[in-house]
Amino acid sequence: GGILNEATNRLQNRRGTIAMARLGTPNSARAQFFINVGHNDTFNHRNTTPRGFGYAVFGRVIDGTDAVDRIEATPATNSVPNEPVVMTDFHADLASLGKLHGIEIANGSMYHEGAHRVALAQDLTLIGTSDVHNLVDWDYEPHLGGHRPVTLVLAEERSAQSVQAALFAGRTVVLFRHQLIGRGRHLQPLLEASLTLDEAFRHARRDAVSVTLRNHTSSPFRLRSAAGTEQEFGMHTNLVEVGPHSTEQLWVISDVPGETVTLEFEVLSALTAPGTHPKLTLTRALSAAAE
Repeated sequence: GGILNEATNRLQNRRGTIAMARLGTPNSARAQFFINVGHNDTFNHRNTTPRGFGYAVFGRVIDGTDAVDRIEATPATNSVPNEPVVMTDFHADLASLGKLHGIEIANGSMYHEGAHRVALAQDLTLIGTSDVHNLVDWDYEPHLGGHRPVTLVLAEERSAQSVQAALFAGRTVVLFRHQLIGRGRHLQPLLEASLTLDEAFRHARRDAVSVTLRNHTSSPFRLRSAAGTEQEFGMHTNLVEVGPHSTEQLWVISDVPGETVTLEFEVLSALTAPGTHPKLTLTRALSAAAE
């Protein structure tokens, strides 16, 4: 359960006070809080209904209100600052001293490109998380294929110690809106396990090679023929989409010499850095020719 809501303590949500954030029910607060930048009388306790119970004030800002005002005045769109995120010298020093280990690059419905750049520049662990203020089904619609942001921890074994070691070593991949975000060395084996060529054979009558591309995951994948390749498909453009836990048949009409077929893609549903997509090479031996 959550923290007992003490909004009945008669402390008012006035400017400079600190109050507990919560979900829709009164006793659902956990770890998040907010600073009132104005007099928010509607946040005070009015009745015992979920909407009227209020938000419990437990402290106030006694110094640094000018910093709070600067944060509040920062131009933003959908709660994301319009200006690039820049790491302060204080936090950079913490990272260099090994006292700051990770940074949140995705939260709820937002991916923070600036935070992603900071994480790569400072070699910080990539984290994806979510603030749940309503029912998960309302916010993320899993019944329609949606999901909360997830941090995939690449631990060596199923133990708390191994998970902790992986987190401190930065072995994570963030899943955000069915997009995988991580460092190339962590993403590559995950992509290779997610997408495979199940079968490939040369079709004599069509003068083409039939390839079955399988997606082993619950997320759709969007692929684009890698730049510089001459691969050409008969029933697709250079863009290929493979649905969750499904297959897609490709007819390769470009020249496929030898007894193997090799396809090279840029994975558009993955990021190794802001605006940078990883590449994936898939190879399969050709089966006996079909008529």
